[in-house]
Amino acid sequence: MESALGELHNVPLHVLDHIDEHQSIETTVHEIVEKVSQLRASDLFFALDDNALMLGCRQMGILRRFRPFSANFGRKLINHIKALAGIDLGDRNRPSEGRWIFRREDASVIDLRINSIPTINGEDLTIRLLDRNFGLIPLDDFGLLSHELSRLKWLLGRKAGMILVTGPTGSGKSTTLYSCLQQLNDGSRKINTLEDPVEYIVKGIRQSQINPKLGIDFADLLVACLRQGPDVIMVGEIRDPQTAETAVRAAASGHLVLATLHSPFAAKAVNAMVSYGVAPRAFAETLLGVVSQRLVRRLCEHCRVPVDMSPVPDFLNDVRRDLPDDWTPCIYSAGHCERCHDTGFVASHCVPEILVATPEVRRAIADRLMPDVIARVARSSDAHLSFRRAALARVALGITTIEEVMRALPLDELEDPSDEATALPAEEVASLVNATSSTVPPPHHQSLRNTSLSEALVDEQSMRVSPARNDSTDWERTGGNS
Repeated sequence: MESALGELHNVPLHVLDHIDEHQSIETTVHEIVEKVSQLRASDLFFALDDNALMLGCRQMGILRRFRPFSANFGRKLINHIKALAGIDLGDRNRPSEGRWIFRREDASVIDLRINSIPTINGEDLTIRLLDRNFGLIPLDDFGLLSHELSRLKWLLGRKAGMILVTGPTGSGKSTTLYSCLQQLNDGSRKINTLEDPVEYIVKGIRQSQINPKLGIDFADLLVACLRQGPDVIMVGEIRDPQTAETAVRAAASGHLVLATLHSPFAAKAVNAMVSYGVAPRAFAETLLGVVSQRLVRRLCEHCRVPVDMSPVPDFLNDVRRDLPDDWTPCIYSAGHCERCHDTGFVASHCVPEILVATPEVRRAIADRLMPDVIARVARSSDAHLSFRRAALARVALGITTIEEVMRALPLDELEDPSDEATALPAEEVASLVNATSSTVPPPHHQSLRNTSLSEALVDEQSMRVSPARNDSTDWERTGGNS
């Protein structure tokens, strides 16, 4: 069983240590879900083998593990959860899924999506916690920097075309879409959404949910939705050729289409759409822009450790334009205190990449140029706000650490040799000393211009200053669901 959860960051959480296996199964299950929801975890994992049940959760994007339970007790826990979710207990050899509406001690409600699969070790069960009590996050409170926010609002102000939101599972794409819809939901537009599942009920928006069991998928709903006369259509995910082609046609016929897509960064969304059979020229004519995103953990402001950057004042020069006028050259590493449960972090924060489809970018897409060339074309016309720029600005503002940036972001986006204006000279990086004690160890294989990005940290023991000002608001949603 250790192999199943052995790669988790070994930061034990003690909130379940007091549970007695002699207490009732119903009480234990309720207590586990209650405590994990209080941690604002996005997922709860049960991994069962012949010897033990291991419990883990995903909190702020990081996997953590709890205490183990006996295998016999674990089987009873899993059976009880499956029964509550309406899952057949008689068939353990097939994947199964169900739903359970959980009422917390404070009377708030959490939607639990349960999925179970057989493994060679035993049974694995995962619970996705959809906490609707957070409410929708207004775009102005999303944690975007001013230039990022103005760019996104400009895209949303277009009457027709396609806006794609990309990123891996759990990077907050759904949260971004809901915030965008809230921005558009002023009563002047008819808005329809196609979702899997519907995560928030939004007044004033017509929401539909796919139903694979009945053979109703995104493509079917999208075709039907177009007959409803919408101004704005949100497609929860483009995952097949028919949905991709229909979405492009909808954007071309005067609708504003917002959709998510699995793509590592913005320019590669072009490849993803073309791989679904969409003609590059047709896609280029309808595309407004692409927002790609990752989640990093936000530092706890009560215990973060300042690291003076005065010995290398040019380290963050390429993002100086994004910082307050009175910014002090300083970055931070994670500390430890009771407020953050000794993790050094308190919430998830969105780091965006935004690519606007200017005429030059559209020509590059229509001409089938490679993603790196498309990104370079966008940068040349100031139509590309890169991951690198967004990430380093958040490091400079004390929102997160360099280790977090390395953990969460694509390294080929941090390593930007095609843009000399934002490339960090190797000799400058080499002059810095890695001396933080962050809770997330830096990967050994990642590098920036021949030197690990984690080396871009100054010895915190010898150079400490007062915290830099941070005027940025934050995305306080810690679950970071897709």
